[in-house]
Amino acid sequence: EEKAPQIYDYDKNKKEKILSSIQNSFSTMRKYLLNVVSSKELKPRRENLRIFHEESEKFQEKMQLIEKEYDLLKNQKFSKNIEDGIVSILGKLLDNVIISNKDALFSFRNTALIINTIDNNNQSQNKD
Repeated sequence: EEKAPQIYDYDKNKKEKILSSIQNSFSTMRKYLLNVVSSKELKPRRENLRIFHEESEKFQEKMQLIEKEYDLLKNQKFSKNIEDGIVSILGKLLDNVIISNKDALFSFRNTALIINTIDNNNQSQNKD
């Protein structure tokens, strides 16, 4: 009995997209925090605070942070050093990851494997 091949998509740009998203998120939070801190008048300060809280919720959800982790980052003013550390560690972890669940590979070891390489809307197929 021949099994259907397993098909995986490998997006060459995924690592860069993830790291760029993290960098943009941290930069955005630093900007909004600075807007709150630098507001001198009450009305703009309230508006900046409202925007900061909205963005904080988005940031927390996007980064999948629990309250304690978010508070730590906020207390550190969304530090560029922390951002750089996260990007560095994740960058190494994401290098050439095609299949994140290695156990799945073993369960299909006698099955053909097709990897679709996705690169800026150009697609190629590698069969093994």
